[in-house]
Amino acid sequence: MKFFMMVIFFLIIGFYAFKFLQLLVKMKQKPVLPLTIEDLQDIRKNPQTPVEFPSFSKHKTGLIIYALLLVYLSVMVWMGVFYWDLEWALYLCIFLPLIHTNNLLNLFAVLNDGLLCGTRFIPWKNIKSFRFVEINQNHRFYGYGKEVNSGYELKIQTKFLPVSCIVTSERMKDKLTEIMVEKCTQIERDLNHTI
Repeated sequence: MKFFMMVIFFLIIGFYAFKFLQLLVKMKQKPVLPLTIEDLQDIRKNPQTPVEFPSFSKHKTGLIIYALLLVYLSVMVWMGVFYWDLEWALYLCIFLPLIHTNNLLNLFAVLNDGLLCGTRFIPWKNIKSFRFVEINQNHRFYGYGKEVNSGYELKIQTKFLPVSCIVTSERMKDKLTEIMVEKCTQIERDLNHTI
């Protein structure tokens, strides 16, 4: 049982390490959106600050923390298996920091082959749907600022966990809608063509 749980935990760590490497590779690509400082100001991952350009220099601290977190998890599982006599259920506590890894990077970018959102890369084929929700008095982001109060939350449903960002202008909403519709219909056509 102990060996089985060790394999599962290392598979989880391996999955997160793969996603981290995928994120690093995708950050090297030139984004479709945002391209200008004005574009950066119109998109927010959290309501208080605009997103940063997808480059290593802008996200150095978050990337280092994420890498150190993966090393920490590997060491803790390794120590737990070979040096400590812990019940497997206690290992779940070791993985608690993974819950907030998506908030490490203030990043949202549209690429040719998918989206970068926080620490996740989402290929176009994994996007099921998207919608814009107007930020009004009943919205959870209302009250963070004038730009946010008159904006929209872009909610993207993926095959696994949903992602979202805040759009503070009609111009950016229109740009994102155009790109998302184009990419999603292109994927749909490609799927229908192969069938």
